[in-house]
Amino acid sequence: MPIENPSDIRLNERREIEAIIGNPPGWTLRWGILVLLLGFALLLVFSHFIKYPDVVLAPVVLTTEHPPIRVTAKADAKINLLKVTNGKQVGKGELLVVLDNPAKMEDVLQLQEFLHQLEENSLSVLPNIAPPDRLELGSLQGSYARFIQSLQDLKYFLGQDINYQKISNLHSQIAEIQRLNHSLERQEAILREEVGLARQNMERDSTLLARNSLSRLEFEQSQTAYLQKRRELESLRSGATQNELRIQQIRGQILELEQNQSDNRSERNLAFQAELKQLQGEITLWKEHWLITAPIDGEVALTKAWSEQQYVKEGEEVLTIVPVKAAGPIIAKALLPDRGAGKVREGMGVHIRLDGFPYQEYGVLNGSVKYLAPVPGEQGYEAGIEVPGDLITSYGKNILFRQEMMGTARIVTKDKSLLSRLLNKIISALKN
Repeated sequence: MPIENPSDIRLNERREIEAIIGNPPGWTLRWGILVLLLGFALLLVFSHFIKYPDVVLAPVVLTTEHPPIRVTAKADAKINLLKVTNGKQVGKGELLVVLDNPAKMEDVLQLQEFLHQLEENSLSVLPNIAPPDRLELGSLQGSYARFIQSLQDLKYFLGQDINYQKISNLHSQIAEIQRLNHSLERQEAILREEVGLARQNMERDSTLLARNSLSRLEFEQSQTAYLQKRRELESLRSGATQNELRIQQIRGQILELEQNQSDNRSERNLAFQAELKQLQGEITLWKEHWLITAPIDGEVALTKAWSEQQYVKEGEEVLTIVPVKAAGPIIAKALLPDRGAGKVREGMGVHIRLDGFPYQEYGVLNGSVKYLAPVPGEQGYEAGIEVPGDLITSYGKNILFRQEMMGTARIVTKDKSLLSRLLNKIISALKN
């Protein structure tokens, strides 16, 4: 009879399985669990002692303390004048290349020298200075025209100052009044003597009148003469006082005119100086834009510019200046990516694989992190790596140094066990 109850079916299947494999003995199960636990414990112990570091990869370039300087064009233009050849020794600031532009270089330099002379001289000689004319200045022409206008305004003011003429006339008036006062002083001295004589005459007549030796009329005449001289003396003194007041008034007018003159001169001079500085600044920009000069003393290495009339693009490398003085120690500069940069510390070991020297054949350059930039740049943190000066690789091979050799830096960070790595992942998964 077939079994239809599901529980009876499962019980029957269990009995059939036990009949095939039999009941496992208890010691086998216990020993199996013990072996598994011991194996897991040994695995944890080994994972604690097995350690290896993380490696931070970064592009690296080998250079020196005084590296060559690449000089680029600041504009799209043809080379109008190439003043150097390959391998020529040049000094800092020396003119190397002139790019084609609407202005004439000689005229711009002549104008720059003229502006320098203006700065060295005082305003008193300005009316005698003539600016250069018929200059081909290209984009500088507008600024030059405004500068010439301000210069002419200042020169006209200094040469035809109306206030100056007024001040001169007022000084002449003061001198004339002072001469008149000197004359009045002499007249006053004489008049004082006359007053004294008139007083003596009046006093004598008064004595005679008291003795009845002189008539009243004669006494009054001498008294009137004395008073007349007194009145003339007071009038003379009053005129001198008025003259002094007039001098003070004129001096006040002179002071006001001088203040106006100073304000007008300062206003025009400031406008002139502003146009002068503006033009000097535009000349500097013009030179930076169209003239290529040597940034340092060194030897010229032509890269793109080989002949005149050759076309160069803005930002394109034209030539390189190799410094004359000793290049200094070899320095490896790496750009650490943001990810992993926090693991890098000064003194950590570095293995450098040079692109031009396959590491499987030549080995690697061993070095150490010398410094870390405190702030990141546009492409990451800069790290300085100290490398052996003779460039001996791990295979004992000597690498011939060339400027700006590229490679990959493998920075060896702190050792970390397998167990700590596993725990970090578990903790990170639980918390994050």
